[in-house]
Amino acid sequence: GNNIGVPTPATSNLTFYVSTSGSDSNDGTSGNPFATIQHAVDVACSYDYQNLYLPTINVADGTYTLSTPIFLRPIINASLNDWIGFQSGTINGNLTNPENCKLNAHGLRCIGSSWNVGGFQIDSSTFGLQADFYSQLVFGSMNFDDSTESGNLKVCWATRSSWIGDNKSGSVYKILC
Repeated sequence: GNNIGVPTPATSNLTFYVSTSGSDSNDGTSGNPFATIQHAVDVACSYDYQNLYLPTINVADGTYTLSTPIFLRPIINASLNDWIGFQSGTINGNLTNPENCKLNAHGLRCIGSSWNVGGFQIDSSTFGLQADFYSQLVFGSMNFDDSTESGNLKVCWATRSSWIGDNKSGSVYKILC
């Protein structure tokens, strides 16, 4: 990827890695992971997937304390002349034991994009997952701290957004707006 506004064409599916022991100056490989999920999303979204490939972000066990929500940006498909394209990126935490991969203080915000997210425990004082403005957010194997007054699933001015998912206890959420 690059930072000048012109996406780099992807030539295959891309996988990026995140670990609490990583650094955002690393290249995001399994041996040199990024430190933050947001940086991995930003790098993944700097590529043009050409309606052929998809990005995956694998997040190692640990506690990730967020100063702001993770902004899930759109996947670029310039070959379709489409900034959304509704090709989905994937972010995987620990799908078997989501309590081992925690997001603290904030959750994930999907705006004008499509993402699959799974394997996290979200302990948030604001919201866990939020989707709006033509978004699609599919989630599974998630634990939510539902002790907050506003709850952890939130749809704000959700123009044609959809959610499909389940929490670890097996309840299924399907919210179409």
